[in-house]
Amino acid sequence: MNDFELPQVKKLIDSIRSKNENTFWILQYLRLQSAYIYFQYAVTQVRIQEENLKLMENGEHKNFPSHDAYAESDLRIYSSALAAYAYMRTCLHFTYELAEAVPNDEEFGQFREEYKLWAKELIGRRDRLQAHPYNEYALVWKRTMRCSDGRIEFPIRNLNNLAKSEKWIINPRRNLDELRMYIENLSTHLERLYNSYSQFSMSRAQIDSKDEALIVTQLRECISILDLILGSEFNIGVNYFFEALFIRLRHLASYFFRTESPLVKYKSKFDKRDDTVLGKIVDIRIASAHPEADQHWLTDNLSISGGMNFGDKDMEIQYGSNKIFLLKEILPIYRKIRSVFAQTSELPRLAQHPTWGADERKLTQIESALTSLLENPKIFLSDRFGL
Repeated sequence: MNDFELPQVKKLIDSIRSKNENTFWILQYLRLQSAYIYFQYAVTQVRIQEENLKLMENGEHKNFPSHDAYAESDLRIYSSALAAYAYMRTCLHFTYELAEAVPNDEEFGQFREEYKLWAKELIGRRDRLQAHPYNEYALVWKRTMRCSDGRIEFPIRNLNNLAKSEKWIINPRRNLDELRMYIENLSTHLERLYNSYSQFSMSRAQIDSKDEALIVTQLRECISILDLILGSEFNIGVNYFFEALFIRLRHLASYFFRTESPLVKYKSKFDKRDDTVLGKIVDIRIASAHPEADQHWLTDNLSISGGMNFGDKDMEIQYGSNKIFLLKEILPIYRKIRSVFAQTSELPRLAQHPTWGADERKLTQIESALTSLLENPKIFLSDRFGL
């Protein structure tokens, strides 16, 4: 009987490998497979320790042909334990990347929080005894406690205080079993996400590199255009900046509303108010591109293209009968689009890139400056038009 079996992990590996061509899930498959392999390496070391502990039972020396054979077996009990922690740490690294692959999933977040302290303690054991023992402590080799359940004791001397000694007890078998339960639980969460993803059809087009590049580029371009709008102080021609902004907002939003889009499953994250604002953006986009379109005309004899109204500490731009506010509608819908993109499993690293945080800060600065500017638009309007 294999008491370190990983049935949930093996099941998920086989499931992803057999029918998936999505880059995100292929990456998770490789990480999961690597975690599984390093876990098996750790199991091998624990088995070596168990075999030698068994030889030490019932008289110890009687089970060995020579003292050298006895000493070698004794040494393997300790060396295999330390080697097991090295493999457990590598396995934990791959599982950490798996757990971080979907940073905005609530259940995954709770799972990470639940195991945070345990993972830190496991890494600490490996660092103190196997990876970096020379930082503060040194091992003292002498015969110490060992138990048939896998517990062993290491005498330690403090390099900063030679008069101070400690005894560290580890149990690789118990820690390996804890790691087994952790990986199995992690696989359950991954399977939930994978099944949810599969429900939206593996045959549907995926976010390819071209779409991903467009999304990243246009999200950043929106901030640049908003910065240009701020710098223009709504001078003549600012409507062209708005039209460029609406083109990008319309395209970004389309990823969540086109039936053939792999991101259409996130459509429900937009409420009725969001839908209303996005409807205005679609109409304005049509009006700016097609002057003959109905959306460009307020009446049969009057077209409006980029008219601006200032009031209530906001700015309203108008195309035909469509009016949309900068602070109350345009900025919030852009933030909403950013937020939903950041939550998608198809773009797991989007919000983790260093530029994402920088763009968030830039957007906040622009919004604050626009709010301040529109507090009293008469200041820049009077200078410009002599009002």
